[in-house]
Amino acid sequence: MALTHADTTHERSNRTPRSHVVIEVLREHIARNHLRPGDKLPGEQALAQDLGISRNAVREGLKALQMAGVLERRPRVGTTLCTLDLSAAAQAVALPVAPSQEELQELFEARHYLELALLPLIAANARETDFRRMEAAIVRQREDLQGGGDGVEGDTAFHRALLQAAGNRHLAQLAEIVRRYFGIARQALRTEPDMRDARLASLEEHVAIVQALRRGDAGAAQRVMDTHLSRARPDADETGDTR
Repeated sequence: MALTHADTTHERSNRTPRSHVVIEVLREHIARNHLRPGDKLPGEQALAQDLGISRNAVREGLKALQMAGVLERRPRVGTTLCTLDLSAAAQAVALPVAPSQEELQELFEARHYLELALLPLIAANARETDFRRMEAAIVRQREDLQGGGDGVEGDTAFHRALLQAAGNRHLAQLAEIVRRYFGIARQALRTEPDMRDARLASLEEHVAIVQALRRGDAGAAQRVMDTHLSRARPDADETGDTR
């Protein structure tokens, strides 16, 4: 299947990096032809001719999409679409080493809204295996804190198990990406003080969230989660959590 937007893409290429033009045109091509995972894309030479740019630029765009997990390229097979995986796409995104306070605030808001919004879905879809994963993470966090550790691994495992219980892989991946980037960004901006009391409070909030979800009470889980995540607010005092 040949692409048919050479004129418009040539105009775009005058103001946009060439590899970005390739990505944009491929997105249009996929939508226009209703392609699905496993379907093949045109070869590099066909793309280059249609776009009026070099094969090197085409190769850069395809490589970027491959790194993002959108495409699979194999010798003698060609380029095929992959099933969407937001986690793979996130690996291709470089987070600034020193994000601004404004960027950190926006990450906080994104994480806060996503995790709160997912709780009704989690309450409706969570299975016993999901609750066991959450509770195992709580036990891990508690044991770490009792042993003088920071409980971060257990905390991370809890939130990951919580998001997985939503029953929607893409929503869970999106929330996990934001959660992870928020934690990395916050650590880049501040030195962590002694926060044992905050971490113990965080642990008990995890327990309360699971209890509410087991009852199917999404509203109660959201109220606890709102308090829980507010401790991570970028403008919170230095005793706040840094999940």
